[in-house]
Amino acid sequence: MAEPDPIRERLASEATPPVERTAMEFVVRLGMALHRHGAHAQRIESAMTAVARRFGLIGQFFALPMSIHGAFGPLGGQTVFLVRTEPGTQDLGRLATLDALLVQVAGAGISLSDARRELTRLLTERRALKPWLELPSFALAAASASVFLGGGAREVAAAAGIGLVAGAIARVLGARRDASVLTEAIAGFVAAFAAAGLGATYDGLAVGKVTLASIVYLLPGFMLTTAVTEIATRHLASGTARFAGACAVFLALAFGAALGWRIGAAAFGEPRLATPATALPGIAVVAALIAAPCAYSLLLRVMRRDVALVFCACLVAFAGARLGSALLGHELGAFCGSLLVGLLANTIARTLNRPASLVLVPGLFLLVPGSLGFTSLEVLIQQQDVIAGVANAFRVVLVATALAAGVLVANVVLPSRRVL
Repeated sequence: MAEPDPIRERLASEATPPVERTAMEFVVRLGMALHRHGAHAQRIESAMTAVARRFGLIGQFFALPMSIHGAFGPLGGQTVFLVRTEPGTQDLGRLATLDALLVQVAGAGISLSDARRELTRLLTERRALKPWLELPSFALAAASASVFLGGGAREVAAAAGIGLVAGAIARVLGARRDASVLTEAIAGFVAAFAAAGLGATYDGLAVGKVTLASIVYLLPGFMLTTAVTEIATRHLASGTARFAGACAVFLALAFGAALGWRIGAAAFGEPRLATPATALPGIAVVAALIAAPCAYSLLLRVMRRDVALVFCACLVAFAGARLGSALLGHELGAFCGSLLVGLLANTIARTLNRPASLVLVPGLFLLVPGSLGFTSLEVLIQQQDVIAGVANAFRVVLVATALAAGVLVANVVLPSRRVL
């Protein structure tokens, strides 16, 4: 016997025509799908409002990282709903499919029944990345991050190996509901413990850089940037909740890393004094700029047809950040990078009819201040230097604000004219 559907039962009312009830259910499930695959509050609310208007419904919607609230109908006769959700993960391929469905619905190019069937398929279909693709992508992301952080050949190799292990841990724990809350802490512990062991074995290995690079994909820098953007656009409830979530992830990673360093030092001895890494040739940066988009394309589940957009986004982000840093300094230089990425994303959305998020998300992943946030906590915990730690934390907020400002300015100068 099939289990009762709480959404359908809540929206079902004798006073509401069947077609209208079906449209309401579709709008709610669309919001759930967007939430599950990483859309933030403003995009979820805009999409639900546009689709509700398309079906002649009066709707008010309120999206949070853990729930979606809303009401259909005029005041005094509203049908109210609440959907409890889990924080979504970025799946750009699925968001692109949902964007295509939104375009069809908004343009009356698909019937409500067909749209419901397609949405049901998207909600029930699992699109997990094969382990033999996902795990190497963690290693690629870690290796490229090590290059960008100024590591030498030893740091790049160590970060790639530890990043693969940390990715495997994240994959296993993330699939278990009861253990997923420990993902960041355990991954941080394993990465720091392994880096401490290598640092005690090999002369001059930069243990901090290796640890940071190996868990770079788990750092919540993008979450922090999204939170600042939501706060700036007056989505205060969602923005503050997401900001608190980013802080919790930072703390979990830092706690795990601190524990790993301490236990590693006790087990293997203190790491040998780090020596300045031998500068890698310029071709290493080029290789990192190829490896990073490949890794992000896999980890963000980008469709094959859109991989070229990810490469363009990463190249523009890197060039814009380097140019901005030379002109304005590192912190404010992030503004130039995000501005150029935002303009590129909106241009592609207007000309190629592809979601702006396909360019914006991977571009910001290359710019996000996650490494600074982790470094600030590392200074506080390892070196117990409160002044330096607070100074680094302020830099995190400044960089996140600069990134959000760049995106907002790009949206004003060249609007994408698309929901996603």
